[in-house]
Amino acid sequence: MKFKIASGILSDGLKKVEKVVNWKHNIPILQGVYMECTPDEITLIGSDSDESLRYHIPVDGENVDVVTPGKILLPKQAVELIKKLKGEIVLEREEHILVIKYGKKSQFSFVTSNVEEYPKLPEINFDGPSLILKGTEFSNVIRKTAFAAAENDIRPILMGLNIIANSNELIAVATNSHRLGRVILKKGTDKEKQVVIPAKVLEKHLKIFDLEKDVNVYFGSKNQVVFKNGSLVLYVRMLEGNYPSTERLIPTEFLTEITLNRLELLETLDRIGGLSDDGKTGVVKLQIRSGVAELSTNHSQIGKGIEILELQEISGDNEFSVSFASKYMMDALKSIDDDYICFKYTGNLRPFLVTPSSGSPEIEETQLILPVRERDV
Repeated sequence: MKFKIASGILSDGLKKVEKVVNWKHNIPILQGVYMECTPDEITLIGSDSDESLRYHIPVDGENVDVVTPGKILLPKQAVELIKKLKGEIVLEREEHILVIKYGKKSQFSFVTSNVEEYPKLPEINFDGPSLILKGTEFSNVIRKTAFAAAENDIRPILMGLNIIANSNELIAVATNSHRLGRVILKKGTDKEKQVVIPAKVLEKHLKIFDLEKDVNVYFGSKNQVVFKNGSLVLYVRMLEGNYPSTERLIPTEFLTEITLNRLELLETLDRIGGLSDDGKTGVVKLQIRSGVAELSTNHSQIGKGIEILELQEISGDNEFSVSFASKYMMDALKSIDDDYICFKYTGNLRPFLVTPSSGSPEIEETQLILPVRERDV
């Protein structure tokens, strides 16, 4: 194996795939980045067995030029070195030794593992995606739901994002049993499927997707879902188990609906949420009366805070109060893009909804939060 490449091009690819590499993995062969070069492309793969990233670099004969095809496993030290180099570099394999030449006289060599032991990725027919999403659609599905998933493994299935694809729509739901985020995308598929994918994995890798390009989704593998975005391919192992039914949890009738300025509410919660007795989630009380929204919180040893917000609109009962975790509300508000939100109250200690005030024909988004008892505030 021998090829020449602009170091920046190789470095960019390595920075993507190394995100899934555990350099101290208990399977030694996974403690490196798989690299293979052919006359047409250079392929980089990083994996921790549950998630894998593959990245393709095309050979153009100018910035990338393959002299001899081959493959090798890049150890951590080689990856770190390549990211520090500038200009053209030459990588060459001599038996199990990787040689990196840089400049006129610099040369580095690394002992590598047997690349033939590296596990193969699932066979996928990339000619027929199960679903094609715009980059922005893919982003919306994840950032408006995944944050609501559970963060511990008491119920492992709740650490996942439940995705249901049918002929009419794509539904994505995440919940930790205290809050729920749901998105319904008006885009169907002829390959109906229900899968549960680790939510944090999707959140983490969203940053490296090129949202100006489509994301092709493949449900063909037995236990993995595959996302292809340009030269990047993400393989994610599905969570095992049955995701609980959540449709019945979302109310459809409301006692009161109020409209508030999203940014004003978010900034208010940020100011007063830290005064709560509960330092982790910040319990805040919302009271509607006399045409205004009063938000208050109390700390037994520090003090209390009260702020007033003007209501944009109100329908239904003119007065009510409800207490909730400010963190959950702030997360919900951050996921919404509209300038105004609709707060939909269903009754004492019953779940309430937070939605954009203006609907969209392409996407329906819902945030559900369970209140807390007011005596706890």
